[in-house]
Amino acid sequence: MLQVYVDADAKRMTIHRRDGCKGVVRDGKDKTIRLDTSTASSALAELRGGTCDGTNFWMDVDFADPVFEHAAVEHVRTILAPDNKAFSYGRTIGWHC
Repeated sequence: MLQVYVDADAKRMTIHRRDGCKGVVRDGKDKTIRLDTSTASSALAELRGGTCDGTNFWMDVDFADPVFEHAAVEHVRTILAPDNKAFSYGRTIGWHC
């Protein structure tokens, strides 16, 4: 499972791969979107609907396949920035652990 912090202010997504990573500090008011086999359709529809635009939030991405999980994060980036200006290809997805 990947835990991904989407920082709308910095236009950056940070991936945390390890359980118990000390970099994962969730504020009680942070929104969390779960993206897995049972929630993919509704989660992606929510992201496409713009409810997360301009806000910081967490995503829990769990497809039991790390390659597919990373591809899902890439796809979310394209949803959040279809024009590729807000989240440029070169710097928007970083790995914390």
